[in-house]
Amino acid sequence: CEELKYDDDEVGWYRALLENFALSILSPDVNKLCSSGRENLKNMAVIESAYLSARTAMPEEPGRILQMAQIEPTDI
Repeated sequence: CEELKYDDDEVGWYRALLENFALSILSPDVNKLCSSGRENLKNMAVIESAYLSARTAMPEEPGRILQMAQIEPTDI
């Protein structure tokens, strides 16, 4: 797996991370997952908080999703 290059801004970093995650799900033979299990949990927390925010019309924090799952929300 080649090292991914992310933009310096946080939005660009999340976008690149989620794009890599989505591509690895859509075509895993072509797009190898280039992130660790912890990064995958962070991806899922961001996705889940987006869904929850859409349902509740309130902002949601990915770290809160990890806390609900009893996972330490480091670096989110």
